[in-house]
Amino acid sequence: NGVDFDYFNIKETKEEARQKLGIISGKKIIGYLGRLETVGKEKGVSEMIQSFLAANEDALLCVVGGPNRLADKYRQEFNNNEKILFIGQVDYPLVPLYLRSFDAIIIPIPEERHAQTTSPIKLFEYLASGKVIIAPKIPSITKYLNDNNSILFDPNNAESLSEKIKTAINDKGLVDKLSQQSLLDAKSYSWRNRAKLILDFING
Repeated sequence: NGVDFDYFNIKETKEEARQKLGIISGKKIIGYLGRLETVGKEKGVSEMIQSFLAANEDALLCVVGGPNRLADKYRQEFNNNEKILFIGQVDYPLVPLYLRSFDAIIIPIPEERHAQTTSPIKLFEYLASGKVIIAPKIPSITKYLNDNNSILFDPNNAESLSEKIKTAINDKGLVDKLSQQSLLDAKSYSWRNRAKLILDFING
């Protein structure tokens, strides 16, 4: 997998992206962008929301993705909590704007075991957005993310994710450093560089 690096290198600032999307808030926004289920199984969004609320920070969690029936389910589950924005499914051209509007992005823990080995395309899009990523410390993730370009949490400890969310909200120096590195690393995973690896292998 890879990413079209230029597609996510948009001109809008975080504030301009929020204005275009109608997100009127000066608070820090932790985001999730992607499908809410895979192969019929939920992707740990409910647990992610619980960890966010347990962090008890003056921030918002923005959940972007479908199917919309699951977004509605989560709205009801958390009683339309004002700290959580459920956007539902959006058109792909809006994805770079949503990523730009966030301060940090979470990859939650899916239920299915195949998550241990799959390479999620959104991971590379997250990297290309230049925002700090909060992700579980599992093999399919740590193949690309590490302590130099992301904030990793213990997938077996619910409190670990809450603590890492707090770090992403409050430690600006660390977040800026990790964000810069994630943007640099994203260039390695451009489709052009991926194609070059294949061609180099074919040509021996």
